[in-house]
Amino acid sequence: MKKNYIILFLMALFSCTQSDETKFDNKDREMLSNLNNEKIKFDSQPLIQQMTQEDFEIKRIIKLLAKQKIASSLIFHTSQGKQIIDKGEKVLPYLQFSFADTVTSSVYSLANNRYLKRGEIAILIAGSIKTIPIAYVVGVQQCIRPFDFNIEHYLWKIEKDPKYFNERYKEWIQKEKIYRKSY
Repeated sequence: MKKNYIILFLMALFSCTQSDETKFDNKDREMLSNLNNEKIKFDSQPLIQQMTQEDFEIKRIIKLLAKQKIASSLIFHTSQGKQIIDKGEKVLPYLQFSFADTVTSSVYSLANNRYLKRGEIAILIAGSIKTIPIAYVVGVQQCIRPFDFNIEHYLWKIEKDPKYFNERYKEWIQKEKIYRKSY
């Protein structure tokens, strides 16, 4: 019961301090509710209790970026994309909280011939900050040349098993000694 009050407080606080275009929408509330109900774990604590101001800030920036009608190759050149990328590797653990966001964006992927989801935008940004090892994290072995190291070409595989991707991504950033710290 106490957790529900904390979630409602955070949602109210976040929506009061943000402009109309960055307020929580029903999808955000539903996602937070599902996370709380499923008791998804991250570093041995429930996910919702571990969300920090940095997590909400990254989510807000990605939400703004997702509203832009651009090609996916241009997200790194937008002010929002640069804002996240400039934070460097220390932002990688925070980006992981946005991977599960399935709200469709206005960002179009030529590689996938469709509009990306917000979570996929977060994955692309993470891949631009530090190259994600495809075979280890995605589970696809590249056997035919030319090898493609752009994570965007493997979103189809990530979409099939997002839980596997999240677990392997978390293992990888821990192995790389990239920990959650304030940026």
